[in-house]
Amino acid sequence: MSGAAIEAGRTLAMGQDEAVGGARQSVEAPFGSALARLGQSHPDIVGLTADLGKYTDILPFRDAFPDRFFNVGMAEQNLVAGAAGLARTGKVPFATTYGVFATRRAYDFVAIALAHSNLNVKIVAGLPGLTTGYGGTHQAIEDLALMRMIPGLTIIDPCDATEIEAATEAIAEHQGPVYMRRLRGSVPLKGGFNASAIYRNTPGAEESALLTVTSADVTFLNPARTSLTAAKTVNLYAPNYVYGKRFNQ
Repeated sequence: MSGAAIEAGRTLAMGQDEAVGGARQSVEAPFGSALARLGQSHPDIVGLTADLGKYTDILPFRDAFPDRFFNVGMAEQNLVAGAAGLARTGKVPFATTYGVFATRRAYDFVAIALAHSNLNVKIVAGLPGLTTGYGGTHQAIEDLALMRMIPGLTIIDPCDATEIEAATEAIAEHQGPVYMRRLRGSVPLKGGFNASAIYRNTPGAEESALLTVTSADVTFLNPARTSLTAAKTVNLYAPNYVYGKRFNQ
């Protein structure tokens, strides 16, 4: 349902998304499409969800690899615990749910079962920040603060479809636990920089843009033209939506 068809002031129903404004280009389910492609060359990748497969864009992977997909039901702690167990058998689990559920409901499991043990689990969370109209129960406004406090956990917050695809590929190669929040459905393309250079932390990549606001509300700055000496969390080779010791020291 388009944004125009939704009554003003009414919370969106499950599955309703705000329309992509104007003539902006967009990509449908960039995370799920990227994960399905990765699954062809990475037989160790498995997908999990807590009864939100349709709404976290992981269905392209499920359709391509039904024997490597698990729905644990509405139980986020079980989602993380199950992913941890699969990681210990050599699998690379991608576990999807909403950001609020991955953090508020499963925080201790992420801290102990994943990060403390340095397990190779990727939590991929939808509905970042205020990007959903579902209301406060579904808006992940504190997830970055919570997850950044966990030692050993890498946090990534891509801003558009291009970055979501590039980040999905990068975290599949990264050894260790990751929390990635991202948009879902028809995700806009912002473009204008080399995402592969950003996510591979390439020194001297002058085309790499720097992020000043996270996720869907983004302003890019060219490091060659802008002084960012006051921004302590910004790395000139990796934007400040990539957190964690490995990506941003």
